[in-house]
Amino acid sequence: MSSTGFLMLQQSDFPVNYAGSFQELRTAEELFDVTLACEDQTVEAHKVVISACSPFFRHVFSKTKQNHPFVYLKGVLYKDLVSLLDYIYTGEAQVLAEDVDRFIDIGREMKITGLSEYADNLDRDHSRSVKTKQSPSTKTNEESDENVKEKINPLDYMDNETSLLNQSTDEELGISRSLSQLEQKITGM
Repeated sequence: MSSTGFLMLQQSDFPVNYAGSFQELRTAEELFDVTLACEDQTVEAHKVVISACSPFFRHVFSKTKQNHPFVYLKGVLYKDLVSLLDYIYTGEAQVLAEDVDRFIDIGREMKITGLSEYADNLDRDHSRSVKTKQSPSTKTNEESDENVKEKINPLDYMDNETSLLNQSTDEELGISRSLSQLEQKITGM
């Protein structure tokens, strides 16, 4: 018996498996093809992974003909670079509360998917808050100031699972979270 047409074969956990494969390559320190440097330290990474998450890196790598480029990131702290790569590879990063603004700014500068949109949302909400604060209101200045603080609080935009400040372990959250799922959560705010 012969049949015609097409059969759609689909991997149900494709995004999770795909992201997990890159995480495994990073953990095993295999197939690195770019060296990122800042301060006096270096970190190895995969061009395709960071290019997929950053138009900035994609542009840089498309301009070089080297098989294993060395990219120095002036003004970036090593701990921020490591956290940034954690975010790119796993979709999450633990950042100290006092470092969050700097981390978000670096993500914006490097156009990291999720972080740059998040920073833009913060800016938009902050400008709205400032306009609201300046418009006539029956609230006291203290109440207006509190509203501004609430509107620019990063935790207002993320649930506990996607919070940059989340203290949960990778096992509790599931190591295999895909980058696209995180991006949808962040950009869907």
